[in-house]
Amino acid sequence: MDKKKYIQTVTEQIRCKRALPLVTKELEGHIEDQKRDYMKAGMNAEEAEEAAVLEMGDPVEVGVEMDRIHRPKMAWKMIGLIAILNLAGIVLMYLIRTSILADAGNNPGDVEWIASGIGGNINYLKSVMWTIIGLACMIGICYFDYSRIGKYGKLLTGGWIVVMGLSLFMGAVYINGAAYGILFLFGRVLPLRPFLYLIVPAYAATLYSMRRKKSGYFGVVKAMLWQILPVWIILRIPNLSMAISVEVTFMILLSIAVWKEWFEVNRKRTLITLWSLVILLPAAGIGLFVKLDYVANYQMARLSAFIHPESNDGTLGGMIRNMISGAHLAGRGDCEKIKFFNRDYMLTFIIHYYGIFAAVLIIAIVGGILIWFLQKTGHQKNQLGMIMGTGCVVVLLIQFIGYVLENLGYFPLSNNYCLFLTTGGSGMMISYIMFGILLSIYRYQNVLVDPEVKKKEISV
Repeated sequence: MDKKKYIQTVTEQIRCKRALPLVTKELEGHIEDQKRDYMKAGMNAEEAEEAAVLEMGDPVEVGVEMDRIHRPKMAWKMIGLIAILNLAGIVLMYLIRTSILADAGNNPGDVEWIASGIGGNINYLKSVMWTIIGLACMIGICYFDYSRIGKYGKLLTGGWIVVMGLSLFMGAVYINGAAYGILFLFGRVLPLRPFLYLIVPAYAATLYSMRRKKSGYFGVVKAMLWQILPVWIILRIPNLSMAISVEVTFMILLSIAVWKEWFEVNRKRTLITLWSLVILLPAAGIGLFVKLDYVANYQMARLSAFIHPESNDGTLGGMIRNMISGAHLAGRGDCEKIKFFNRDYMLTFIIHYYGIFAAVLIIAIVGGILIWFLQKTGHQKNQLGMIMGTGCVVVLLIQFIGYVLENLGYFPLSNNYCLFLTTGGSGMMISYIMFGILLSIYRYQNVLVDPEVKKKEISV
């Protein structure tokens, strides 16, 4: 049996047709490697190929085994864990809020403030509903073949810019001076925030589309230009923390692309230049604005609170640091009676009511899940899955780090969210969308093959 007939027989056993290019590539590689070894031993090309094919084994048995390996694989255990942890987060929120209300006792003013204040008015049934919707959305995205995003990266990025730009400037609903969403069916407001982070996988796909062109420094400049409008749109909302989060994610993805030689440039010099510009130019701009008195008083107050958090003990950050300072390793802390509840500070309340060990355990669980996904995406043979998955993990990781710092009182209130602890619909949907893309990458990791790109020697 010749090589062509052998490969045809093997691939006929494969049920997932999208896996055929990957299986064919693997078989051809194995046969050619063995063929070369036989030719070195003295066989001619025809004899060497026949012997190599014979050594591969029965084509039907090989095909059945490869069909078992190269098929979409659902991470049902991880999906179940995500569902359980989200529901556990809602239960934990109920227990903590109940404890705070019990501490308030018979003081009607305190009870009213805790129950109806910012972040204190919680509809648990609605939170469960968002969890169910989010899980359904995550599983639906998981079944979607993420590689289709890679085919239309620039189109999707451009479409995002147009849609978000029109939404922002032609009908956005503003709350407290910031764009919250757009009017949808039956007068409902559709939040913008879950859709803003969709620019990250779209930008990753745009970078991926550049890798085969080997456009040098011009390609790096184009990749930087693709960042400008999305970040500007987010700043116009305005949401500075999200803009910084997205820009840092963009730069990490671009750095990976440069390091993997997608642009054929000097890697170290390019990365040093890029990060220097991204860090130094905004810092110089802020310094110039402050010096010329172009910064409003409330902006200066926020900047001062960020640099010197300890000088604002009367603020929410001060109350949080007060709770942290009286915490024990286990059990309830020594802080005076809590007179507020805010679901954005669940980690703070966990430290106060259950101790530092409980908070460390939660941080370890969330961090462990993110590291698991980062490891899976980092080892992807498909470069689109690697770059897109890394972007999704970085978004979640930046939000998580910001949330932890915020809950320790060393970061200003900036709408960061934490997986499984934040129950707001927007934060939950962002998490589920990113998880859905990550699970789709995991699902197709043994199915999709990356097209080969010939590399040249690049100086480092």
